[in-house]
Amino acid sequence: MELWRECAGYLHRLGLVPSGDPLTTKAAQLTDLVALLRDGVVLCQLAHALDKESVDMERVLLDSPEPTVGRSVSDFLCRHNIFLFLHAAVASFHLDTEKHFFQPEELYQCKDLGRVLETISALSHSPKARRSGVQGFPKKEKQLAKKLRQEQKDYEVLNRIYGEAETEYLYDSFSRTRDLDESHYEDIYQTIFPPRQSRLPLDISFGRKSKRAAPMQELLETEDKYLENLIMVRDVFRECLTTMPPQQKATVFFRLDELVGLHSDLLFALKQKRVDVGEVFLQHMGRMAELYGTYCVNLPGAMEALEQAQAANVALRKQVFECQMRARPPTFPLSSHLVIPFQRFLKYHLLLKEILKHTPPDYADHLNISKVLC
Repeated sequence: MELWRECAGYLHRLGLVPSGDPLTTKAAQLTDLVALLRDGVVLCQLAHALDKESVDMERVLLDSPEPTVGRSVSDFLCRHNIFLFLHAAVASFHLDTEKHFFQPEELYQCKDLGRVLETISALSHSPKARRSGVQGFPKKEKQLAKKLRQEQKDYEVLNRIYGEAETEYLYDSFSRTRDLDESHYEDIYQTIFPPRQSRLPLDISFGRKSKRAAPMQELLETEDKYLENLIMVRDVFRECLTTMPPQQKATVFFRLDELVGLHSDLLFALKQKRVDVGEVFLQHMGRMAELYGTYCVNLPGAMEALEQAQAANVALRKQVFECQMRARPPTFPLSSHLVIPFQRFLKYHLLLKEILKHTPPDYADHLNISKVLC
């Protein structure tokens, strides 16, 4: 029996796949299992079924229950849930990350399904899983490597399909999945910098001065959180990645100290009483333009350097994962945090535009904000 069918059988015996489900029939295909697993929900349920303390199911994100929503699930949702499972596999079931571990995209983008099955198999044979009384898969652990070799071509087929097609095309072939339209990186930004809910009374008689308070507060709060995130990347990732050579660090964490310095100065200036927001940004505009211009140009190379470094260095890959578990929030990989400065830079225009909209023309900073937006 194929290894993926044994995996489906294991999930069925744990009650995670109901009787009568297409995955339990002879007509089932590998894509049926991928459809079940790829959003990470069932994987979290698996860990929770074996150890209720391993995963907080309230943190698991579910896709939209509305039938009108499309079929594919956003990268963000998949990555979030799969990471919760992987965290449980390491922290609660003590799997060796060098032997039994996979990156979220290796499942939800079908890049290495063999690695995924190998990890689930290892978990099924862990001491905690054995206490459940449900036989792990394969029944003889020594057969695992042989089965993976025999089925490798099947896994590579899906990998090639993904590589040759748009994400939506692949996702649409998985009938269990539904679509969430959010961009992966936009979801990350919105998680760290959630939109501020205005507490102003719903009174149309309120003047522009009162309405201006909400976008001003949003600018200050999100700037504070952004600086906090930059410092976290520096302290939790860069300073702790002792297995990453200095030259690679310089590429991956490109001008990070300068970003921290810039936004420390910017936040300090914005927090002054009776601040002229436009003047503050005019004073920092040249510095921001130069720094972010080079950062954005370097970003693709930084992402590629990080990916190559982790692929070539098992110790580094393990260390990056350990750093991620200490990060805030821990559901996002380092690569996602590297994109946040680019996203933040794009948001300033929108934030200032909203402030200007509610700034009376006779305000001192009305003209200066207008100059920044020109």
